Order: sequence, then structure tokens, then C-alpha cells
Amino acid sequence: MEDKQISLFDEIAPRAQQEILAKQLAELMVTDSSYNHIMSKLAESFYMVAESAESKISKNEIDKMLKEILPRDILVNNSSNIYKKLFNQKQLDDMIYFYKTDSGAILRENLMTIHEESEKALTGIFNEKIPALVEMITGESEE
Repeated sequence: MEDKQISLFDEIAPRAQQEILAKQLAELMVTDSSYNHIMSKLAESFYMVAESAESKISKNEIDKMLKEILPRDILVNNSSNIYKKLFNQKQLDDMIYFYKTDSGAILRENLMTIHEESEKALTGIFNEKIPALVEMITGESEE
């Protein structure tokens, strides 16, 4: 009976540790500035909808409402669930160690900007390449 208890513990303990590490990493990665940035982008989108519906609600009011219905904790928990699915205990531990360094902290704070700048650059490159892609697919020139 002891052997079964030990093996059950051996099975549960690593998963519990992985869950704790995933939560720690999520807390590090969902910074206040990244959360505020995400909420601001969402508020801009909803504000455009509100404007088209001729609503008098302000962008700040929308931002406040979004933060009430989508608090930072929800994003942290979601990220934590993703991390524990994708990474093992050692990988999570390594990432936490890195993101706590000065370089890791700088990277964390700039990830949203890096993502947005990369997306803009790729969109521009893709738009330049669309005519050639269409020609390759259809065998016809767009001109």
C-alpha cells in the first residue's frame, strides 16, 4: 500500500509544482503595462463600434467597463493554463529565472511593442508580395 501512495504522490507533486510555476510565470508575463495595453486596444475597437452606433460613451468609460468584466486575474489564469500545457517544470523554472533578470524584465516590458512592430512589418511585406503570390496561384498578372 505504501508503494501505491508514494507513486501517487510522485505523480501528483510534479504536476502541482508545474501548476505553481506556470502561475508564477503568468504573473511575471502579464505585466500591468501589458494588461493596460491590451485593454486599451480592446477599448479602441469597442469605441469604434460605439461611434458607429452613435453612442455617447467615451473611450475611458469603455476601458473602465472592460477592466471590470475582464480583470487582470483572468488573463493571468488563462496564460497560466497555456504555460502548463506547453512547458515542463524545468522549462518553466528556467523562464522564470530569466524573466526575473534585468534583461528578462526589459524583454517582458517590451514584448507587446515587439509583437506589434513585427506584425506591422510583416503586413507591409505581405502586402508587397500579394501580386506575385496571386500571379503564382492563378498564372495571371494583376496588371
